[in-house]
Amino acid sequence: MQMTNLVICATEKERSKMDYKRIGKRIRNLRQQQGYTQETFAEKVDLSAPFISHIERASKKASLETISRIAAALNVTVDYLLTGTQSLDAAAFLPEMEMLLKDCLPHEKQIIVDVAEATKKSLRDNRQAA
Repeated sequence: MQMTNLVICATEKERSKMDYKRIGKRIRNLRQQQGYTQETFAEKVDLSAPFISHIERASKKASLETISRIAAALNVTVDYLLTGTQSLDAAAFLPEMEMLLKDCLPHEKQIIVDVAEATKKSLRDNRQAA
């Protein structure tokens, strides 16, 4: 019985570990998608460019306050930076959708909306069938 408890605790502890490399990659990808250099982004979040580089390479860990400032500057949730997923609140996805659509022509936006509606319908149809 004790052996089972030890395994469960180790598994829970492992699951709660932060993957700083993935967090850094998400930050780098979002920063680059939004056209920031490390220097301009560092100014925006009131950090040094070398520290931004360290965070993106996971050679240093950012505090929760720093992660929060970075998330706000990148228009994403802290959840997204930490886990790669947004909360279930639809408003949490608005910045991503806005970024996705901002350089699209009107007919491209309509195609994206049509694809999204078809995907939603298919997901719901398949969920009901399962």
